[in-house]
Amino acid sequence: MARRARKKAAPEARRLSVTIEEIGARGDGVATINCVPIFIPLTAPGDKGVIEARGDQGRLVELLEESADRVKPPCPHYGACGGCALQHVTAEFYGEWKRARVESALRKAGVNAPVAGLVVTPAATRRRATFAVRRKKAHVTLGFNARRSAEIVPIETCLILHPDISTLLPQLQAFAGAIGAPSFDLAVTLCNNGLDIDIVGGVEEPRGMALQDLADALATAKGVRLSLNGEALITIAPPHVDFDGVVVTPPSGGFLQASREGEAALLSLVRQAAGRARRIADLFSGCGAFALPLAKEASLYAADSDAAAVAALG
Repeated sequence: MARRARKKAAPEARRLSVTIEEIGARGDGVATINCVPIFIPLTAPGDKGVIEARGDQGRLVELLEESADRVKPPCPHYGACGGCALQHVTAEFYGEWKRARVESALRKAGVNAPVAGLVVTPAATRRRATFAVRRKKAHVTLGFNARRSAEIVPIETCLILHPDISTLLPQLQAFAGAIGAPSFDLAVTLCNNGLDIDIVGGVEEPRGMALQDLADALATAKGVRLSLNGEALITIAPPHVDFDGVVVTPPSGGFLQASREGEAALLSLVRQAAGRARRIADLFSGCGAFALPLAKEASLYAADSDAAAVAALG
């Protein structure tokens, strides 16, 4: 009879006094102890404090001296919610850190090129979000996962989401309550005419009155299409977005830029790069964010590995 492998013991907790030296690739502060980096969330370069470290992961226990780059996070959920990592630093620091990350990635690829400053999109413009949902008896929690955890932080407001999503959080929670599964995700996309919602996870397809109840909850949440793991389940109206005036119905779960403003900024840069080219190939076209606007000005070839996205271009 084969022996069970012994579960690896968790590293012993250590209390350490540290100074944060930099921000790592995932947004955690980094302190070096005996030439070994320790990653501490919610810290900034120049912070001095006491941490509890387990292996290479740390938790700030006491902040003794604040970094000059530290600010008060604006979101009431910040720190518990794992959705944002750097609300506690200044906009100037964040912009430079982000630019430096791109420079570093290019250098590793052997490319030495100038990198312009960050193009900032406004807050409260994000049109896509994936909410985690968990049911415990009659109580349903809808929110975002805590950092590095399966625990769900209930969300009452979000400074990043477009108001047309954040104001519907109570309705989305009620909609989630109409789904009988114990846990799943809700991928929500704000379209021009309402919400496109995809249930992601091991959820049994509803039938009969359960399907009717779900349709009623969908309408209350201003949803226009409901899918289950990418397959359309209920369509009140085809969801549509527009790319520079060209209207498209995106496939369920299809990729869109996180905000219209970010999409417009990227399209402007692509147009600058294309210049007066009369023949253009968009080899990662998705459902046409760049391809359709550019096709007004040039002969364009669009391709993508997602067949449903390419079909939406037609």
